Amino acid sequence: MLIRYLIASKEFIKIKNLSAWPKPDTSVWSKTLAEEEPIPNGLDWLGWLGDRPFRPYSPLYSPTRWRNWWGFGNGAICDIGTHM
Repeated sequence: MLIRYLIASKEFIKIKNLSAWPKPDTSVWSKTLAEEEPIPNGLDWLGWLGDRPFRPYSPLYSPTRWRNWWGFGNGAICDIGTHM
């Protein structure tokens, strides 16, 4: 891997420009609300929401898909961008 070689050899390059984006067919960041469903037993929905504006529960938000919604995440740059 080139990056491992550069780090190990301490031969760093200056990055002038970096562009990254998800494939158009995989973008899932939504500003709309998902359809409401019953809150599962044992889930403290108000606690999970924290200080965010109230919205009805949907399994599309939790436990792991929260980042696909602007109300919880910050879009592609903060989700995928952190891995680049």
